[in-house]
This record gives sequence, C-alpha cells and structure tokens, in this order.
Amino acid sequence: SHPIAVACALAARITNRPIKAQCSRTTDMDMFGGRHAFYMEYRVGFDNNGKILALDVDFYQHGGHTYEANFGCMSMCLLWADNAYYVPNYTVSGFSCKTNTPSNTAMRSPGVFNSVWQMEYMMELIANQLGLEPDTVRANNFYTEGQLTPYQQPVTNITIQRVWSELQTQSNYSQVKTDVANFNAANKWRKQGVHMTAVKYGITDPGNAVSILLNISSDDGTIVVSHTGVELGQGINTKVAQTIAYQLGIDMSLIIVDDNVTNVLANGGQTGGSSTSESACAAALNACAELNQRLAPIKTAHPGATWPALIAAAAASQVNLTVASQYNLPSPSMPFTYFVWAAACSRVELDVLTGEVQILKTDLVYDCGNSLNPAVDIGQIEGAFIMGIGHYLTEHVVYDSDSGRLLTRGTWDYHPPASQDIPLELNVTLLSSTPNTAPGSILGSKATAEPPMMLSSSVFFAVRDCIKAVRADQGMTDWFDLPAPASTEVIQQACGIRPNVLTL
Repeated sequence: SHPIAVACALAARITNRPIKAQCSRTTDMDMFGGRHAFYMEYRVGFDNNGKILALDVDFYQHGGHTYEANFGCMSMCLLWADNAYYVPNYTVSGFSCKTNTPSNTAMRSPGVFNSVWQMEYMMELIANQLGLEPDTVRANNFYTEGQLTPYQQPVTNITIQRVWSELQTQSNYSQVKTDVANFNAANKWRKQGVHMTAVKYGITDPGNAVSILLNISSDDGTIVVSHTGVELGQGINTKVAQTIAYQLGIDMSLIIVDDNVTNVLANGGQTGGSSTSESACAAALNACAELNQRLAPIKTAHPGATWPALIAAAAASQVNLTVASQYNLPSPSMPFTYFVWAAACSRVELDVLTGEVQILKTDLVYDCGNSLNPAVDIGQIEGAFIMGIGHYLTEHVVYDSDSGRLLTRGTWDYHPPASQDIPLELNVTLLSSTPNTAPGSILGSKATAEPPMMLSSSVFFAVRDCIKAVRADQGMTDWFDLPAPASTEVIQQACGIRPNVLTL
C-alpha cells in the first residue's frame, strides 16, 4: 500500500468490477523489457451527479522476473493516480507481480499512463451508470482551488476549467456531437466517435542538479555553452540558448551550444522527468546573473557599446570571461513543484468490419505557462500525443503463456504509430496569459515532455464510442470493458458483429 493513501469510506452508488490489463510497452528484443502492463481492480462510490465520494483502487503490475524499475514505476503510478479529479476519500494500493517474462523498465511517464487511464475510465463508467454525458461527469469532479490531493498537497493556480471551456469552443464540441450522432444513424458499417479527456500532471525537479559553463571569446563575443542536460530532441539546447540571449540582451547567433561531454562538465545527472529543460535554463539564468555582475563596471564605463566591443573591453580589463554555475535543487516540501493542466478532444471514424481507425481531428488546449519557445513546445505536445496513440491503440504486446517468450518481436507484429495513425487535423493551442507563478518556476514556464501523452486517451474513448454505437445497432446496450491497447483485432471483436447481420 502507498503510504500517502487515505482511508476510503465507500458511500452512495457502488460498482465493483475489474478493469482488464493495459499492456502497451516499447520492446525491441526478447532480452529487453518495455513498459509495465497493469491490471486494475476498483470500488467506487458516487452521487447522482456523478461526483465521486470514495474510490479504492488496486494496481497489479506486470513486473517481469527481476525488480528493474518496478518500484519507481509503481510509485509514479500511485502518485499521479488522482489525475484532474478530487476524491475526498481515496485509497490506492500497488502490487508488483513476478512473472516468467523479461523484466521491464521506465519509459517516458512510466506508470502514469496506466493510472491516469484508470481514472478516465472511472468517468466513463460513472457516466454510463447514471445516464450522464462523460464530459459532464468529468467537469463535476475537477479539482477546485485549494483542495488537497490524496498526498495532502494543496492544488492551486488551477486552469482546468478555462482549458475545458476553451477546448469545447475550439473543437465546436456541441455541434460535432450532433454531427457524429447523425453520421452514426445514417451509416451501419462505419461509425464515428468524439470524446474529451483531461489531465493534471505533477512536475517536479528531475532529481539532480544541472551544471553549465559559459566561455566567451574576446575576439567577437561568441559564447560557447556546455551544460549537463542531454539534448534528445526535446529542444533543450534551443531553450538554453534563448535564455542566455534574453538575459544578456544579445542575438542568438552569438551562442554555440557544445556537446555534453564529461571532460568539460564531469558530474551531470539524469535527463528526465519532463523538467530538465527548465532546470538547465535555471542554471543558465544563474550563470548570466554572475556574468552580468562582472560586466557591470565595464557597461558603466562604455555606455552604448556593442556586445563584441563590451567583451573586448572586459578582456582588456582582465575580467574573467569563463563562468561556471549550477542549479541546485530546492528542498521539496511537497511531491510536486507545480501542475500542468490540459485537455484534448478527438473525433475518430471506425471501419466496423475491419476494426481500422482513422483519427479525423484532435484539438488540444494546454496550459504551458509562459512558453520558453512556443514552436518547440507545440512540437513536443504533438509528438507526445502521437506517441500516446501507440500506447492506447496500436502497440499490442503478446507473450507465450508457457515460456514467457515475447511473440511480438518485430514490425510485422508490433506497431508503433506511423503516418496513417496521425490525426488528419491536429490543432494545439497554448493557453494565454497564464504564467507559472509557483515558487521556483523558470521564467513562468511549464513542462511539455510527458503530460500531453495522457491526452491520447481521448482517441481511445472516442473509439469506444464507435464500438458502443455498433453494439447499439445490434441491441447490445450493456456496459462492456475495452482493454488498452485497443488494437484492430480487439476493436473488431468488441463490436460483436454476428453472422445474422452479414446478410443482404
């Protein structure tokens, strides 16, 4: 059991049903594990408005044959499990199960995929039980200012209500729901679905300090920058260069970001946890503050001097033009420094006979604070969302039940999202005028690496809506479970097409 869990007093309406395992992972060979699959069991109590009164969830983790990253993944699963919703009585427990399969490892938002999906699934179940719209149930359960998480952290600076409202407007949600209903009434073998999901994603420092080194050339004022963050496509070098240019008042063309090498900066930590870009920018701010302090007398003596002239004068005055600095982690009093709020609306179309899905459109509204670089951040949001589609729809992993041997070992059987899986239209909006005011925030910004992945569940639940419409045509209106990933085979089988409907 997680030590931060609080007692769960079940009340009002009670449902008690297991959720099937969620098995998406990233795997290359038999000897390497990927994401941990999870199986969930729960009890939930709620009132007639769909407001959750109590929730008791057990997570069972497919742990493989060694510990590997099991406990770190499980810790994240439990800590993010409330998602964007306030539950006054909440117990969440985790169990890591030893299996005859390869061990698993941490992979971009480990464990959080599973627990956030579980909470979104709760919203669907409650809505179905009460005959309410899922988006209404979600809105009725959103956190409000000052409420406490299960781990007793006050939730402040909440923007989810604004995100939710702007998303409905941007996606023309009410009209699209009507259009989808009309389409489904007129089509038997193709169905559409539209769905909105939300996320509250806690961000904290990645667990290590970030160091930075600035070397300024006296010849032309060029700055060569080294830092201990690793550029792996997330735009960390661009953001660091922009931060330096902003603080020093110079053009970015004067800044060269060098490779991360240990003979220059020896003691780098991990790059992960979504916030290394911000931590590296914080180290850059510290270094620039020290450099500006050294240059202050030179600026006073040479008012209006260009940057190259200023640096030449500083060198002539024997000012040290090499600056080393470090961003030291603040002492955390709570698990998270701040929360990211975001939501997505996806519309999909299903080929009923084959189980193939086409994502027609996704609208996404994201509270990024003051974005350090909107182009980079929107690119990160888009890429994370597409990666999440693989987790929820295509990346189905199968093991031999007797030997534990991985059967989906190549691209013929294992399908990361490709060009045909990307939404035909993908719109990303960064919420305006919402600077991050949390203590320790970097230039009012928020992270973008992992939170958008959770919003891919909007596609999963839109697919479920399609299946629901197919089943309704055949008189099946009862609740049905749909495991993730919902591959084409899983989807087609869930439609429940019977031979008697395949006649002319």
